[in-house]
Amino acid sequence: MAVGRRILALGSIVAVLACASVPPTASPPAPAPAGPREHVVRMGTDGSFQPEVLPIRAGDTVVWKLASRRDSVVRLTQPGQCASAVPWDDNVLAAPVGFAPSGIFATGPYGHERGFEVTRGKCRNDRPPEVVSPRVRPDGGRDVLCETAPKGVTMAETWQDPALTGVHIRLLWSDIQPARDTWDFALLTRELDLAVENGKLYTLSVKAGTHGTPEWIFSAGVTPLKFVDGPTTLDEGCGRPMTLGNPTERAYEEHYNRMLEELSGLVRSRADWYRALAYVRPNGANLFSSEARLPNRCLERCEVCNTRVWADAGYR
Repeated sequence: MAVGRRILALGSIVAVLACASVPPTASPPAPAPAGPREHVVRMGTDGSFQPEVLPIRAGDTVVWKLASRRDSVVRLTQPGQCASAVPWDDNVLAAPVGFAPSGIFATGPYGHERGFEVTRGKCRNDRPPEVVSPRVRPDGGRDVLCETAPKGVTMAETWQDPALTGVHIRLLWSDIQPARDTWDFALLTRELDLAVENGKLYTLSVKAGTHGTPEWIFSAGVTPLKFVDGPTTLDEGCGRPMTLGNPTERAYEEHYNRMLEELSGLVRSRADWYRALAYVRPNGANLFSSEARLPNRCLERCEVCNTRVWADAGYR
């Protein structure tokens, strides 16, 4: 059962069968309590509420017990206007969670990385397991963690873990927009459904950089810049070559902002997806992760000076 909790100001909430033919039945006002109270409103599978009318006072708490996590409570100006309610309406009863939600968020894989699966004995790709469980099963064997799940898929056990607040969903720009006018949100919608089904929150980031910058932007007004860089610790060599766009170019900004608008439209298209959103990390400029970091090494042993490439491109 899904539960929503809100502390409300002085006023009254009328839980109405807005799209049903049966009008609400008013209840006589209850005597004013001495202090703040907690009220419970239960929603049936047919959309009805019990109680139908609930007087509240300043400081009271109302707990909404919904029939499922996919349900929402929306404020209507008059009965019969259900079609006008939108998931992103400024609505204190059905809005996303509060600002800066705290808790533990697990990090999901990027779209080019395979997810993990728990299996028995050995991995089905015949590669060594990532982790071997310290616990011995009754049959004497051990569970192992294998990198054999589909790319970009978070483990079901992660979504189901009661110790976690949610999952950080890490997307690749090149995956969700493989061509200028082509969108693929199949992986994202799968993860959003799992968040809702398991009562979790989620965070979102979209990575450009390596394994994320779509090739089509370089034929759509963005200047390709050639870099060579590596991870934080680079004891030898120069890293790997990569082609990135300049995030300060107008064309790059327009393409990235358009992608964010499409992403926003998808998340806001369903109230349950929108309600489970904790925050979005938009940056548009990346190296190997979704953090706001760019190639910046200029080593004497390396042919490419990354900071010079940025300077010559007019990066500010």
